[in-house]
Amino acid sequence: MTRAAMPPVVNNLEHELQQLVGQGYSFLHFTTQSNLILAIAMFILIFRKTNTSYNWYFAAVIWISITFIIYWLLLSWNSTNWKITLSAVDSFLTHFLFPVFGFIVLFFVRKEFIVLRKTRIMIPLYLTAYYIFMIIMAFSTLNNPTLVANHNQAIANLGANTTTEQIADVNKKYLTYVVVYGFANPFQPLYISSLGSSETAGKIIGRVAMHLIMVSLIYILPAFITLFFVGAYSIKHYRLFKKEKTDKRFKVCKFTKKDELILNQISFRKANKKMPA
Repeated sequence: MTRAAMPPVVNNLEHELQQLVGQGYSFLHFTTQSNLILAIAMFILIFRKTNTSYNWYFAAVIWISITFIIYWLLLSWNSTNWKITLSAVDSFLTHFLFPVFGFIVLFFVRKEFIVLRKTRIMIPLYLTAYYIFMIIMAFSTLNNPTLVANHNQAIANLGANTTTEQIADVNKKYLTYVVVYGFANPFQPLYISSLGSSETAGKIIGRVAMHLIMVSLIYILPAFITLFFVGAYSIKHYRLFKKEKTDKRFKVCKFTKKDELILNQISFRKANKKMPA
């Protein structure tokens, strides 16, 4: 006598995206994107040492710094990756070793370029676009048939003697929409599960407030990281809102708009030799 095969339940907090996108789902993760951008920017610097190339590398370092900070503050403690050897190695490489290597390379090229204003503006815009992508992904997949079927199967697998705690655990693990990162869950932002238990006005206001905090951090966090690197590494840069004013803490470069165009074609070190005193 053969036992009927149970339909597989493959949807969990880390694989809803894989369910709908396939094996390429990891390329939609900010961790993968920031690591790839840094690798590409580093590779370009080998062959093209222009101010634009260095600025792209600087932006890549800021983005991977976001990966570094967010992972170790919000995700590492809530991840099952450390229980699996291969996943633990992958997390160590993408969330620690490669970011640190990027910081070291930036230190050695810090005198080769000047950080442009458009670079400082571009950095949070990419983060904003990615945040919007995560929210759209969640709402566009809400009650997706595939994810709902997996959720219902998980409930059925519990059997007849099902407790409230078991159902709550299934509801937490088998979601019916895609969450790219748990802290950006539109219904339970920053892992606050109490905000998703009902649709009362207070809960909705609470969710909106948490998301507004995250949106503000999209602009505040990279700004502080940028200030840290230009200060700690003594990187020359244009002020974002002020021009030509002496700054006691940071080395602010006093170049004209014409000089900025030159720097986009040749390296800062070569350009500096050709510019009049």
